Formats: sequence, structure tokens, C-alpha cells
Amino acid sequence: MSEFHRDCKSPDGHRGTCKECHRAIIREWKRSNREKVRGYDKKYKESHKKEANEYKKEWHKKNPGKKTEYGRVYRDRHPDKYIAHQAVKYALREGQLIKQPCGCGCVEVEAHHEDYSKPLEVVWICRPCHRKYHRRK
Repeated sequence: MSEFHRDCKSPDGHRGTCKECHRAIIREWKRSNREKVRGYDKKYKESHKKEANEYKKEWHKKNPGKKTEYGRVYRDRHPDKYIAHQAVKYALREGQLIKQPCGCGCVEVEAHHEDYSKPLEVVWICRPCHRKYHRRK
């Protein structure tokens, strides 16, 4: 019976589907209700910001150097992206690039590269629009 979740409402005290099947059902529901799930996630994150920040601080204390290691791995796997990001950062600092508002009107924007071999050819886009763009691709 360890393959079945407990359910106090059920006559035998267990759920009618096994744990593996239940996970598959939940996964499929989440896949077909993405917007609803994102809404739940957003609401949860907004109401638990303090806990999340405390968790991050604790994680960094317990794992010194991990973030640096993750950055190093990213740079090694994506050297073209890293070079493009650094070029944009430098150009912004030197005034060669100026951030523009997103098409939706948001002024908190990030640089999107269509082609990393052209590091200063960027589209300024806010994070929500940027995520939508990449989900569609």
C-alpha cells in the first residue's frame, strides 16, 4: 500500500490511483492549465518574498562559491552569450547604448539578442514580455 497516497475520505484510507499515476495526472493538469498555475505561483511568490529572501541568504552562506561556480559553468557552455552580455553591459556603462522602453510601455527592460554574433544589436524588452517571447519560440 506504500504505492498509494493516504486519503482519509476513502473507505480503505488510500487514494484510488497509485502515486506514479497521480503524478502523471497532476503533470498533465498543470500542462493544460499553465496560466492558472502561473497565477498561483505568482500569488505564492508575492506573499512569501521574505521567506524566499531568507532562504537565498542561508543558501549562499551554506554554499560559498556555488554561485561563482554556476557562473563559470554558464560561461564555459555559452561563451558567445557571455561575451554579448558583457558587451552590452560595457556599452551601457560607456553610454554607447541607451535603454528604450518595451513595446508594452514598461521601462524596466533587459536586452534581448536575436543574434549573439552581433552583441550590440539588441531589442529592449521587459522581463514578462521576454519570457512570453521565448515561450512562444
